[in-house]
Amino acid sequence: MSTPEQPLTATRPPTGILVASTLCWIWGILCTLSAVALGIPAVAEPTLRAGIVVAIVLLLCGVVYCFAGFLIRRRSVVGGWIAIISAGLLSTLELLGLASGTRNLGAAAGLGINIAIVTVLLLNWRSLRVTDTHVGA
Repeated sequence: MSTPEQPLTATRPPTGILVASTLCWIWGILCTLSAVALGIPAVAEPTLRAGIVVAIVLLLCGVVYCFAGFLIRRRSVVGGWIAIISAGLLSTLELLGLASGTRNLGAAAGLGINIAIVTVLLLNWRSLRVTDTHVGA
C-alpha cells in the first residue's frame, strides 16, 4: 500500500517583505525604462555621450533593484543588504540633485521610494533569513 502524500505547506512571506520586494521591483523597472528612454536618443545623437553613461548607470541600477527584489521575495538577507546599500547610494545622489537647487520631481519621488524600501526592510529585518548553501551527504 502507498502512504498518503503530505500536503506541501509553503509559508507565505510577511506583508512587509512582500511590500519591500514589490517596491524594489517597481523601482527597478522604472530605472530600466528610464535607461531605455535616455539611451535611445543618446545612441542616435553622437553629441549626447553623457546620456549613454547615464543610461548605462540607470540600467545597472534597475538590474540591481530587480535582483534585490527577487532575493527579498525569497526572504534572503543578502537581498536585504543589496536593497539597503543600493537605496542608500541612489538616495545620496538624489539628495545631491535636490540640494543643487533644481526642483526635480523624479528625484523627490525616487528619494521617497528609497526611504520606503529601507524603512520597510528595517522594520521586517527579522523576517529575512540567512540561506544555508551547505549541501551535505
